[in-house]
Amino acid sequence: MVRGFYAWDVTTAPIRNELGDYYLAQEPPGLADAIVQFRKVLAIDPGDLSASFRLGKVYQWKRDWKAALDQYARVYTADPSWENVAALYNQVAREHADSFLTQT
Repeated sequence: MVRGFYAWDVTTAPIRNELGDYYLAQEPPGLADAIVQFRKVLAIDPGDLSASFRLGKVYQWKRDWKAALDQYARVYTADPSWENVAALYNQVAREHADSFLTQT
């Protein structure tokens, strides 16, 4: 039975990515739902760079700079040429460096 659920989860990962994109298009009201979907994708496949990248964008829009940097770093480590992940990482790190100094 566990194997059956795992197989079902694996086949839903692409659908969950699409659903996350749908929620992203809704912007402010849909960001929390997008996070849920992208996290589910990463629970199924931790190596899904697309979900990590999109999750980083959601966190950036939500102004959760640390979480955005963590996701961008994850993508960059796996594939430095992924879209514009290096530029986004650097932008967030440069523009919000003062917010990291005050976090404990």
